[in-house]
Amino acid sequence: MSNGVPPSELLPAYQNPTYPEDANLTLDQIAAKMRERSLVRAQSPAEHICMMDGVSDWLNPKHTHGYDEFMAYRRSHIDADGHIIADGEPWINWESFDIWADKAPPPDFPPGLAQPPLTGWQKIFSVRPGGISYPTDYLATGWGALSIAVEIDRKDLLRYDLGVAIRVRFLVWGLCNTMFVGPRSITPMKPTTLVPLTFKGQNQISTAVADGGTGYPMEFLSDPIVAIDYRAGLHIAFSNSNAYLGLSGPPHVPGWNTNYIPWSWWGYQAPTYQPNSMDKTNWYKYPGYAVGPYLVEALFPAHPEAIAMPVWPSYSLGAPDFGTAPPPSILS
Repeated sequence: MSNGVPPSELLPAYQNPTYPEDANLTLDQIAAKMRERSLVRAQSPAEHICMMDGVSDWLNPKHTHGYDEFMAYRRSHIDADGHIIADGEPWINWESFDIWADKAPPPDFPPGLAQPPLTGWQKIFSVRPGGISYPTDYLATGWGALSIAVEIDRKDLLRYDLGVAIRVRFLVWGLCNTMFVGPRSITPMKPTTLVPLTFKGQNQISTAVADGGTGYPMEFLSDPIVAIDYRAGLHIAFSNSNAYLGLSGPPHVPGWNTNYIPWSWWGYQAPTYQPNSMDKTNWYKYPGYAVGPYLVEALFPAHPEAIAMPVWPSYSLGAPDFGTAPPPSILS
C-alpha cells in the first residue's frame, strides 16, 4: 500500500503484471492480464516500433505481418535469458518507442571533420574503379596495323569536379604512335576536339630498346595534358604498329568502347580513318572493351583556403563542442 492506493494501481495500464500484483494470481489470470495489457499497448496513441523489422506505426500505420512470419519470428527469436516465445504464450510484435530506443543499437557517430576533396593526381576513369588499376586481361595479340579509338562514357567518371590537367596510362608491347585525346561528345565516336597525346614530348610510345624501352611489355604514362573537359566522357585515339596491347573487357568495363580500322584504308578515304578523324562512327566496333589505355588521372590542385568542415558529434546548441568564436564585428 502507498497512501491507501494498491501497488497494482500504481503500475501503468500497459505494463504486464509484476510483483506484488501477480502474487495472488493464477497463471491463467496472469496470462489474461498480459493479453489485456498487450491490447492496450497496441492501441496506445504513442509511437510503436515493430520488433520484427523496426518499422514505426506512425510512418506506416498499416504495417503488418502474416501468420507464418509471426510464428517463424516467435520460434527463432531468443530473449536475454536464452528463451524463445512459446506458441501458447501471449505476445505482440509492437513495443513503445522509448522501450525500443533503450535497446536499439546507437547510430554511428559522424566523423569529427568532413575533409576537403583529395588533391594531387586522382583517378577519374579506370577499368578497375574499385581496386588497383590494371588491364583486366593483360596483353592481347592480333591487334595489327590499325587505327584505334577508345571512348569512355561519362557514367564511368569517378569524380565530377574538373581537374586542371589529365594524364593517360597504357600497357603496350611494341609501337603505338599518332596519339590524340579529347572530350567525348553526345554522339559516340565523334569527339568535340582532339589534341596530341605525348609521352616525354614524343607523340608515340615504344618498348624497343633503340627507343629507350626494355624490349618487354611496359606501362606508359603520358605527359600532363591541360584544358581537357572530360566531364562528358573522354576519347583516346592512336595508331598501332602490330603491338600487343593491354586488354580490358566485360563484365568490368561496360562504359569503355573501342572502334578500329585497318591502316590499308587510309589511302582510300584519308583522313577519315586516321586517329585524328573527328568521325569514327563507321569504324569496326568492339563494344565493352578497352584496348591500350586502362587509367586516366586528373590533377586537382590544393586550395590553401579549403579547411576541414566541422561536423558536430553533439546535436545540442548548448553543447561545449558547439561553442565557436563569433565572427569579428563590422560595426564600430
